[in-house]
Amino acid sequence: MTRAPQRSAGSVPDFAVLGGGLCGRLVAWRLAGEGHRVALYERGGPEGGEAAAWVAAAMLAPLAEAAVAELLITELGVASLESWPRILAELPEPVFFQRNGTLVVWHSADRTEAPLFERRVRANAPRSLADANFVALAGAQLDAAEPVLAGRFARGWLLAGEGQLDNRQALAALAAGLAARGVETHWHTTVDEANPPSARVTIDCRGLGAKAALPGLRGIRGEVARVHAPGITLTRPVRLLHPRYPIYIAPKENGVFVI
Repeated sequence: MTRAPQRSAGSVPDFAVLGGGLCGRLVAWRLAGEGHRVALYERGGPEGGEAAAWVAAAMLAPLAEAAVAELLITELGVASLESWPRILAELPEPVFFQRNGTLVVWHSADRTEAPLFERRVRANAPRSLADANFVALAGAQLDAAEPVLAGRFARGWLLAGEGQLDNRQALAALAAGLAARGVETHWHTTVDEANPPSARVTIDCRGLGAKAALPGLRGIRGEVARVHAPGITLTRPVRLLHPRYPIYIAPKENGVFVI
């Protein structure tokens, strides 16, 4: 049995974490694990259905994302990818985690997208990361990487070392972790900007929920579908390059695919 850390009594928590999505839960859980008294405020429920993490594909792909990210973001993504196994090992519930790399493919009509993608990635990623993990595949090599796609693409890249996890399982495991570490959770609670909760330190993890306080925030629109296709097997996330509609497919457990 794991006991929650003992904290000194007091009416004001050491930390108030605003927002109980993935980031807020991780922050609150970590702080509580270090012995701090933590209160978390979230407008949704413990299942996390209103969080961005609920709908995300949860790919851990710093090299692939370097095509649209700056160097700092890529480096933070690399550090995050290395940290996730340690984080998941401490949670009280299992979370699906996979590190089989990312497969990048394109149709012959869109082959001009391939050098553009590679150029962007190499411009925004550390050279050592790109050189070590950018593996060109063709023909039988590509077919062997994902047999279900055999014959559909002539060339592709395997971005070795990248991974993914199950975001919904992670939200549930973190909710259990918050309870185990004695975090004071306030689900279905909207924070009043004019009268925020009392704490020695306040950490805002609301994302777009903080737009009233940070009007410069903006969201990026995306469309996500979750498909149950038990007859199909993919062993890693697959990204399809396209000039207008790039698509990725992240295979989860039990025949679920996030597209």
